[in-house]
Amino acid sequence: MLADTNAGGRATSDANRGRFLLSYERTLSDKYSLGIMAGREIGGSARYERSGGNIYIEPEAKTATLYITRKFGRNFGFYAGGGADMYSFTVIDPVGFSGLYVSHSAFKGESTGVRAEAGFLLVIKNISLRLGVKQIFFGDPGDITSDFSGGGGYAP
Repeated sequence: MLADTNAGGRATSDANRGRFLLSYERTLSDKYSLGIMAGREIGGSARYERSGGNIYIEPEAKTATLYITRKFGRNFGFYAGGGADMYSFTVIDPVGFSGLYVSHSAFKGESTGVRAEAGFLLVIKNISLRLGVKQIFFGDPGDITSDFSGGGGYAP
């Protein structure tokens, strides 16, 4: 948004991301299983540059999902579930982008919301492949809350 509304600015992003997931699934019957997944995603940072100044944005996402699986045969099934997404970000202005060049702390924000997902499941021995869709029920910039705090001579 900064690059689009300010002539002479340039935004770049890092497409390298990583995700770590832990899952546990409990068999309820021959056809049904109940599972939970929790994870963390990092990466995808962005940088905005203008007139030699930089602003860095570091995002992070934590997820928790509860789902149920309905098996149709030995290797195929359908799953549906939902969960919570907790997004946070940090905006770092290391060189005083505003031109004030004073010591100040980073701007941090977070947002939490729910989502639903469903899809197909293919299982081969201990490996599962999921093909699904996800609906996120939040994401409006107005949902983001932040705490401002100063450091040094910076008074936000």
